[in-house]
This record gives sequence, C-alpha cells and structure tokens, in this order.
Amino acid sequence: MILHKRVERAFSLLKERAENKKSRASHEDPMPLEKGDMAAMYVSAFLVFIPAALVTLAVMVGLAAIWIL
Repeated sequence: MILHKRVERAFSLLKERAENKKSRASHEDPMPLEKGDMAAMYVSAFLVFIPAALVTLAVMVGLAAIWIL
C-alpha cells in the first residue's frame, strides 16, 4: 500500500480522539434538579402532548364518522 503510514496515523488519531471524547463525557456530572423542576417538566409535557393527542383523536373520530356515513 502506497500510503500505509498515513492511513495508520489517521486511524490512530481517530482512535485517540474517540477515547478522549469518552473520557471527557464520563467526567461530566449531570445537572442537579431544583425543587420544582420535575413538576415543571410534567406540566410542560402535558401542555405539549395532551393537545396533540386530542387533535389526533378528533381527526380519527371525524374520519370514522365520515366513513360510517
């Protein structure tokens, strides 16, 4: 292979970068939650998903009503 040394050097560099990335990610601590954070996340999830589910349900019921008629 003509460029064997360059290919080996590139692979070793990629391997080294991947190992550095893994070690750096494992040292990071997750951000601690404050007192009302979990409740706020639940409320925001309900505000997002409940209207979407209601719209989906309304469309399904509407299509079923049209299909039956």
